[in-house]
Amino acid sequence: MVKWFGYKLHLVVDSTYELPVAWEVTEASVSDVTRAMPMLDHLHHATGCCCPVPSF
Repeated sequence: MVKWFGYKLHLVVDSTYELPVAWEVTEASVSDVTRAMPMLDHLHHATGCCCPVPSF
């Protein structure tokens, strides 16, 4: 088993303005894949955005 030390910054970035619109700091061992959809769902509900949330 591989152990990772430190932290990881997960970002959701606006593609037009290149500014972060959501972020989360986790332990370095947390996968990006496991955090992507919860962050997009939260952003979708928090902003009332009418843009569709992708389903993977």
